[in-house]
Amino acid sequence: MLTKIALGEIAVEVVKKDIKNLHLSVYPPAGRVRISAPLRMNLDTIRVFAISKLSWIKRQQKKLREQERETPREYLDRESHYVWGKRYLLKWSKAMRHPPWNSSTTRCTCRSVRVRAKKRSRPFSKNGIASSSSRSSPH
Repeated sequence: MLTKIALGEIAVEVVKKDIKNLHLSVYPPAGRVRISAPLRMNLDTIRVFAISKLSWIKRQQKKLREQERETPREYLDRESHYVWGKRYLLKWSKAMRHPPWNSSTTRCTCRSVRVRAKKRSRPFSKNGIASSSSRSSPH
């Protein structure tokens, strides 16, 4: 059951669920506020809780507004892209059309994308964990 309450300029979504405790969340990028509350809890009690946390909510919304946002990608040569937490520069090869999409749409028409990365110094084992030569073997 979704209900909205207003605390000044802040709108709070209240969702009643089959839970035991209140949960207060502030979601990026705009700082949307949501409270999950037990089914048996009175709306006035939830409002008092939200008012008591108003300064925390405003601090969180301010943090979210001040966060640096990633700019939309243009897919130009030497543009930075992050893959698995590492920065890579985009490089167009002669085999690929530049840009790789139709000018009337932004849908990519590339069939495949190759990512060249350095070989890992420690190869992954079958379970996906990097193996280490310093570990003693259990035999």
